[in-house]
Amino acid sequence: MIKFFRKIRKNLLSENKFSKYFMYAIGEIVLVMIGILLALSVSNWNTERQENESNVRLLEKLDNELQLNIDRLSFLNNHELGYINNLKRNDSLEVILNNGLTENDIENLVKNYFTASTLNLHTSTYEEMKNTGRLYKLGSDKLLDEIEIYYQLCDRETYYVTKINKRVTEQIRNDINKGHFKVQQDYHVFGKETAIKDNPWVFNSQSNKYKSFRREFSLANYYIKNIINRCNRLIETSKKLQESIREELNK
Repeated sequence: MIKFFRKIRKNLLSENKFSKYFMYAIGEIVLVMIGILLALSVSNWNTERQENESNVRLLEKLDNELQLNIDRLSFLNNHELGYINNLKRNDSLEVILNNGLTENDIENLVKNYFTASTLNLHTSTYEEMKNTGRLYKLGSDKLLDEIEIYYQLCDRETYYVTKINKRVTEQIRNDINKGHFKVQQDYHVFGKETAIKDNPWVFNSQSNKYKSFRREFSLANYYIKNIINRCNRLIETSKKLQESIREELNK
């Protein structure tokens, strides 16, 4: 093809047909420009297609990451030793504590009344998108805002739950010095009779140790309810973001 055009140019120049050569040169330039524009269009289309495919993969990964978080939070709330069952056991014991403990209630007293678990939420896909800049090419500004707000919420709730766990752990250490831990230890090491005999304060609702334990127990229950609410809020927010992501994928 190049040899063909070169031959035309040579013939026009040799015949001194400068006007025709000039028109030919313009036509050749136009053809080159059209070729360049077509090449750019194909390149842009291919780049856009690759970006769309990359966005789809990342959104699907993000959807899966949200599901992992939902499963994790549901597990923390609902498994046998999770927050909700922990709270149910504590609610029963709180009623007993308010009425005064008897020897028949000692088994309830020696159970753990707070389960401390970190959230351990998944954020690797979000971090990957943020670090590579892909986060800002995913779709609408509305979706981007939802994603960023969600992961900010994850960071905030993780911080507060960690803080609550630390507070309760310190509270339990204080409780060890006030007697409840000794009741548990006596019960599991020496048996029920020893636990009852060596810890008479348990059955005296007017004693300072009893009143202190009731206060700490109520506070622990408050913390459990707080964490359950935080987990539920994260679950609902995760599901809403999933809906937005799936809407974007269906466009």
